[in-house]
Order: sequence, then structure tokens, then C-alpha cells
Amino acid sequence: MAKSLKASSAQERLRLRLEGPEVVSLDAAEQPLLVRCESGIAWVTGDDGADVVLRAGEERGFGRGQRVVLQALRGPAVVSSVTFHRPC
Repeated sequence: MAKSLKASSAQERLRLRLEGPEVVSLDAAEQPLLVRCESGIAWVTGDDGADVVLRAGEERGFGRGQRVVLQALRGPAVVSSVTFHRPC
């Protein structure tokens, strides 16, 4: 089952524990998004189609307007994301 979450325009932090076949979708509608793997191994992909495997301590940024899909690989993973407010 897929979960879909939407980041707001203000700076926002989100921490997720991913397990098994669960897939989570993050929508960086209005702001860039930074995804960081805190523990475990996570598969991450964005609208650009690039598949990335993040291990604990690694991170990847995504531009505004992208949908980002996350899934744990080889056991549970803890992933955090931060949206960044950019001044006009």
C-alpha cells in the first residue's frame, strides 16, 4: 500500500520508518526537498527517473515540483526529509 504525503511551503521536517514492501510518496510541490537516510538502506526515485540507493548518512536533494518515492531495502529504514523555504 502506498502512502502519499505533501510538503507545505514552510520549512517542514518529516521522519519516516519504512518497512517491507511499503512505498511512500512525497510531493515537493512548492519547495525543494532533501531526503536523508538515517538508518538502514532506502531506495529513492524522483520524477527525473533516477533510481538512487541511500545508506545511513547519505542524502539526495530534489527540485520543487517533483514527486519522490521511497522504499526500504533489506529490512527497515528510517528516512527524514526537509523542505526548504527560499526567500523571494
